[in-house]
Amino acid sequence: MFEDAPCLGALVGTGVVRRPLGPASMRPDPAQKRLRAQPVSRRQRMALTGACALLTQLGAAGSARGGEEPGSSAAADEEASPRSIAIVKDERWGASLSLGVDALAAATRGDGARGGLRPYIDGEGWIGWTAAEPDASAPGVGLFSPSTLDARRGLIVRAGAAGLAAARSTGGARAFEWRVAESATLQLTPVVLEQRFSYQRPVEFTDRFWRSQRGVMSVGGRFALPGMLTVLPAKVNLMSLAVEADVLRSEEGTTQRDLGVEMVAIEFFDRSPEQPVRAAVIDLKVAQQNAPFQRREEERTDLQALTIELDVLSLAGISLSRRLSLGARGGIGIAVPTHLYDATPPPEAPSSEEGEKESVPSVLMPTLFGDLVYRSTALPFVPSWSSLDRYVAGERGPGAAIGVGTFSRLDPTGSAGDVGGQVAAEGRVPITREIYAGGSGTVVLAERVVVSDLGVPEGAPRVGEMILLARVAAQVEWELTRGVTQRASAFIERSDRDDPVGLGGAPSASLRPRWGVTVSLAATVF
Repeated sequence: MFEDAPCLGALVGTGVVRRPLGPASMRPDPAQKRLRAQPVSRRQRMALTGACALLTQLGAAGSARGGEEPGSSAAADEEASPRSIAIVKDERWGASLSLGVDALAAATRGDGARGGLRPYIDGEGWIGWTAAEPDASAPGVGLFSPSTLDARRGLIVRAGAAGLAAARSTGGARAFEWRVAESATLQLTPVVLEQRFSYQRPVEFTDRFWRSQRGVMSVGGRFALPGMLTVLPAKVNLMSLAVEADVLRSEEGTTQRDLGVEMVAIEFFDRSPEQPVRAAVIDLKVAQQNAPFQRREEERTDLQALTIELDVLSLAGISLSRRLSLGARGGIGIAVPTHLYDATPPPEAPSSEEGEKESVPSVLMPTLFGDLVYRSTALPFVPSWSSLDRYVAGERGPGAAIGVGTFSRLDPTGSAGDVGGQVAAEGRVPITREIYAGGSGTVVLAERVVVSDLGVPEGAPRVGEMILLARVAAQVEWELTRGVTQRASAFIERSDRDDPVGLGGAPSASLRPRWGVTVSLAATVF
């Protein structure tokens, strides 16, 4: 169990008793070599004290949870979510595989009704080793971070695919659609390398840019340094950096290039299997989308959209009680709709007046979001919007969450920016030992505040118009036998987002209501 101030204790040279990494299957091999950092001077200790004291106190609130409740382990085994990220089989490997088929009936106003079958398969595999805890007897500052929220090291492969074969009452879309996503991550101590591939990735409400991926194949990668410096034995990383790039190829033959950069100045984490915690100071994300095309034979013009998100403080998993945790973030966001600029330099240097560029339409707004998360068993419940969702590996349990905050996006064409507020909720609760009920909902009320100099398509909202985006979904799961589950779900949505396989139907620039129901049969192979 963590002490009240592990970071401060490390800086003054005191030892800290560390609690185990998690269940026996996730504990480090004692034979593994433990990391030892170089000792630091008293001046260095004093300089780092202020930087990590805040994050340590926040993390202590999420880490000092006392002993386990009686029967919590049994509850975790009985009520583990069938949609876990990975089933750990051994200290050096793990795997999961699930497949199923949905019977879908859906409709969109102005686009008719449709029905069809949607088979899918999802899997994940890992081979490598489990990271050891830093040596508490050698406090100091180390070069490159040995630790992240995910304790797995080695090769992690994820893949999933789905197809939709639909019969329609009207024309306007293909009878068969499919999507696929794959990633291979080499997760080592100093660096993380990721290769990824996708086709027709669905647009989510959490995306900053709602650009349609219909008919688009994406190939890219990501390079990350979890921390250029780390404070030991406390889990504080300094100056994390990630760079990613993707090349997108559409069915029409056009090519787009996406670039992204993420930087975190200070990050604290606790990878407790019961309640993971992450706190970050200065979390910056920059994403640029680029689509070159020829305006004239001798000139090339680039079409760009830019989003910038700076969270001054970001918290997730901060414990308020044994079952309740808090998440919050605050900062500023910038969105720049698609705009034109010449990538071909002029034959002669322009004068100062000719060289001046007109300002590009953009929107600047504060970003605030807070949530409360309740877990009903010893396993964590992680909502889809949480920053923990991409870091936490392992089984997840039932629970509920609600979040309220600001909202901003670029519309599907990238030619307009919308700003407003949102309320989101999701949960999954047991009704009996075999039956679970779940649901999710998001309601957004926003105003169109900026439009690109390229204009917006016909039917799209104009500047000053209010926009209502909403989606509500409910689901019931019944475990027929161990590993075999039947599901029934329904949704209603009003939006302009595109999801060829999940929603079906033709894309639209206008906001249209959609609804549908599905009946599923799924099996977890292992």
